[in-house]
Amino acid sequence: MSTRPQHAVDPGMGAAARPRPFTGAKPASELAPALEQLAEILAQCVADRAGVLLTDRLPAGPAFEPWLDVKQAAAYLACEPHRVYDLTSAGRLRCAKDGRRSLYRREWLDEHVLGRNDR
Repeated sequence: MSTRPQHAVDPGMGAAARPRPFTGAKPASELAPALEQLAEILAQCVADRAGVLLTDRLPAGPAFEPWLDVKQAAAYLACEPHRVYDLTSAGRLRCAKDGRRSLYRREWLDEHVLGRNDR
């Protein structure tokens, strides 16, 4: 008779494949605070990493200025500048004037695209 312990796996397999006895289990009430803390840490790590990835993808410089000229507004709307002039002269696109320059805010362009012009 063998003195080796009986396992559910094939005894010919290596020691690493054999199951280890389960000892020292803690009640769920003791694990809950640690799991909550771990979830908070993980969420913060994910948020930090997402912030880094998004920041790296943002264009640098004047791309996020609050005011856009006609050429920038056309690029934002993915159309030709004459389309921006046409929409402005028809009163369908809001603009501000700085001398002869027409200036647009991104919010105004978004409102036009979404059909929420309250002029």
